[in-house]
Amino acid sequence: MSSAVKRLEYGPVVILKGPHKGRIGNYDNDDTKAIVYFGSMFLCPRWYEIPYKYLRAANTNDLLIRRRKIDQELGLWSEATISFEEKYYLLLEKAWIDGILNDNIIELWFGKDQALKGTRVFLCHASIDKPIVNRVATDLARLEIAPWLDSWKIRAGDSIPQKISSGIKDSDCVVVFLSKNAVTSHWVEREWQAKYWDEIQRNEVLVIPALLEDCEIPQLLKAKKYADFREDYGDGLKELLLAVSRNASSD
Repeated sequence: MSSAVKRLEYGPVVILKGPHKGRIGNYDNDDTKAIVYFGSMFLCPRWYEIPYKYLRAANTNDLLIRRRKIDQELGLWSEATISFEEKYYLLLEKAWIDGILNDNIIELWFGKDQALKGTRVFLCHASIDKPIVNRVATDLARLEIAPWLDSWKIRAGDSIPQKISSGIKDSDCVVVFLSKNAVTSHWVEREWQAKYWDEIQRNEVLVIPALLEDCEIPQLLKAKKYADFREDYGDGLKELLLAVSRNASSD
């Protein structure tokens, strides 16, 4: 193995030659051969041995090119030119690439933003939206922001109204996730409105809307720009972090 190849870090690599040429692999070295997964190693049921000389560290352009190629290949599935199994592995690879791109965006934009660290953010949402809100909470925590999420903060035996009331009161801002279910929930409405009246009195931005799907936006929030998660999670997260960052910087 050459010294140049030895400097490859674990993670995304582009395959330069062979049957997998052009694909983005997840490189894992076991000392004698290059072990490559096409997706998260925790989700991929198979791995491949690929010569080290066929590997190069993947850059952002490589990731974007491969993502477009995967979309083209997935488009052929409706024409029955690729199998269900092939579609499954393409989706695993695409999901992993999307995760890397999102991580790169977060690190580039906010990784060194000291003002964000320790910011207390209450996540107001309908229960049915829990999966995406959990994902947002995890990404916030990675930046050392302190998300308040009921499933993380409320334990058996706790008074739910009391814990939520304390969480809202102690938060620097509230993110209200808007969906059809959320806007019809009186519980969700009570949570974000408690902070909204503080916003009016203090003349600060304390309530940040995040739109998960097309729905009737509450009248009090219509004048606010929302973080838009409808089409792209990464774009929505970036807009949300910018709003939280402005809030933290104004403290």
